[in-house]
Amino acid sequence: MGQVRDILFGSHDPYANLELLPPNDHGWSSEDLTYKEFIDIVNPKLIVEVGTWMGGSARALTRTMLEKGVDDFEVVCIDTFLGSFEHWDKTAYLMSLKNGRPNTYEQFMSNTVHAGYQKWITPFPVDAQNGFLTFQTMNIVPDLVYIDAGHDYHSVWNDLVNWASILRPGGAIIGDDWQHPPIKQAVADVFDMEKVHERGAKFAWIK
Repeated sequence: MGQVRDILFGSHDPYANLELLPPNDHGWSSEDLTYKEFIDIVNPKLIVEVGTWMGGSARALTRTMLEKGVDDFEVVCIDTFLGSFEHWDKTAYLMSLKNGRPNTYEQFMSNTVHAGYQKWITPFPVDAQNGFLTFQTMNIVPDLVYIDAGHDYHSVWNDLVNWASILRPGGAIIGDDWQHPPIKQAVADVFDMEKVHERGAKFAWIK
């Protein structure tokens, strides 16, 4: 537990001296039985979430692991916490700004602490590409990757190719927003569709 946090931060505690914001549970499709289904199949120790927003899915993944009776695991959340094109274009009202910058990171961290999950959830505030390169360079092998970052074709294609390349054999990728055509096209172009499991708004693929 906390192995990636130790690699990234050493003795630095990212939660130290955090000025807590009130809880904000806003999210999209954060609760889903797909997590439990594929956690039961994969039995992960290291879960990576690519695109986490305010941490709803990260908390759901953590809760699923704890309900399974597992304590030795880590959920690493990769996000710039600055919002994506969709947020700035259509849903900027969901972001609280301070000096022109979203405080999504502070809200994510506060939500994690309010849930009591800071022991298991590690923030990694970088973009998806640099997060992947860091894992690749440091030979960190995830067991399960949840992808919910950019929703345009090229971003999704890149995330799928990148994270599938370092996922452990038998590991799983879960993706969100399966209803969006660019996401379906990217998945079809990267994976054998016979190995893709459709689960409502989500999909999964096992390596």
